[in-house]
Amino acid sequence: MIKVNKKTKQNTKENKPSTVKKFKETLAINREKQKLISEWIKVMSYCKIYNLAMDTFEIANEEKTNYGWHFRLFCPWGLTFDELLKIKSKIEHNLKCYFIYEVVESNEFAICDIIYENKISVNKIPFEPMDVKPYQFYLGVKINGNPFFADMNINPFILLAGATRRGKNGSLNHGLISLIHSCTKEQIRILYYQGAKGDGWIYKNCEQVYAWAMGDLKKLLQMCQYCQDEMKKRTKLFESMYTQFKGDNIVAYNKLHKHNILPYIYLIIDEFLVVNIDKSDSKEMKKIKNEIIDVLSDIAQYGGALGIVYVISHQKPEKDLCPTFLKNMSNTRVCYGFEDEVCSRIVLGSDLAKGLPPRRAYTLVNGRLNLIFTTNLENRIEKYLRPHYINNRRDLFEDLKKLQTNKLQINLNDNIKEKDTSNSTELKGKENVSKNNELIKREEEIKRKELLISQQEELLNKKESQLIKLEESIKLLKEKEIAKQHDIKYNYDMVSPIENQLEANINKIEGFVPYEPVGKEKVSK
Repeated sequence: MIKVNKKTKQNTKENKPSTVKKFKETLAINREKQKLISEWIKVMSYCKIYNLAMDTFEIANEEKTNYGWHFRLFCPWGLTFDELLKIKSKIEHNLKCYFIYEVVESNEFAICDIIYENKISVNKIPFEPMDVKPYQFYLGVKINGNPFFADMNINPFILLAGATRRGKNGSLNHGLISLIHSCTKEQIRILYYQGAKGDGWIYKNCEQVYAWAMGDLKKLLQMCQYCQDEMKKRTKLFESMYTQFKGDNIVAYNKLHKHNILPYIYLIIDEFLVVNIDKSDSKEMKKIKNEIIDVLSDIAQYGGALGIVYVISHQKPEKDLCPTFLKNMSNTRVCYGFEDEVCSRIVLGSDLAKGLPPRRAYTLVNGRLNLIFTTNLENRIEKYLRPHYINNRRDLFEDLKKLQTNKLQINLNDNIKEKDTSNSTELKGKENVSKNNELIKREEEIKRKELLISQQEELLNKKESQLIKLEESIKLLKEKEIAKQHDIKYNYDMVSPIENQLEANINKIEGFVPYEPVGKEKVSK
């Protein structure tokens, strides 16, 4: 006989219950799978979702989760995944679950989740801020606990919709606390406007919050105008980058200027309903609201590439209460529960958010739907925001006041100079009255002297003219005398007695023949 050691006996005793337990668990899971598949086929058959070959959507790669099931769904010939959207509410009603699916880009299959209400425990998870990049906005978690981010470089504008007390502020808190926890004021700049409630007070003293206001629409307009001015500045900064084909957005600029990056600017408007124009508004208030909507439209059109984005929270995003352009330009839409289906269809294009319980929402990004949840924020906010509080931090409105005071000082200095000049002219005027009398007397004396001088000048001119005449007469007399001297005639043919004697003596010389030039007549003696 073979002897068995005590250790091997103990190992077999320990392994037996574990293997049996696993076998039982697998059997239970297989039974649940069969139940799921049979119920699925039953729903498809009753809803008449099958082709002529009697084939319907096929479940494959089933995976049991702590919230329900995760599987792939293959579409048969003759059908499309659009059929699922038509019967989604029927699937949820009959299977008593939440049904979520996302079609893969190749359109070969859809990734599906079946979520049972009694197994949802995501809301009980204590909130923890995520380590995010400056362009990531953390909105909540999926049913499997994985975080869900909105990328501001790809889908830059966020619309948070939902009835009161449904969880919109939960998504805001998830995103803002994570940004403040992960990024410096050089990387992000937050402009926070609180419409009515006081939920946003927790962010007022954070160093990354450049502007904070509640209930004052003039300040909201100043925030919007600041974003508009930043857009103009950044477009000028990007011009050289555009012309050199080095990029066309803030990502490319920050890569080229790592030591002088531009921050992402988040304009948060909580309770956007206050911007809606009401009949009871005054002309000034209507003008302010129209200007806010116009600037927001500019941001929605050009701000995404420049790193300037908005996050709007809205209770009632109906056509009359929410500008259609802003809604359409919101690439990331988060829809919490509504009692009616109108607002759900406006935001999502379907009635999925009708009757949705609190703290869960459907997101619509790039045409894809996701169900997200907010974690438990109770007693978790102060822990992560308190380290970032600064009492004497820089503020947009203080900067604007400084600019205004500087302008006022310049204007005051100009006014003071003008007043000084006006006062000096008045004093000078009084002094000039006394001086004018003296000047008048001096002018009269000067005029008298000028008359005397003019008379003397006339006498001198007369004397000069007389002298000139005398000089001219003297010149004439001299010229006449000179002319008389030149008029004396000299007779060059007359011979002097000396010349006659010389000629007589020369003739006495023997053999002398006198020279007589040709053509000259002989002078008669």
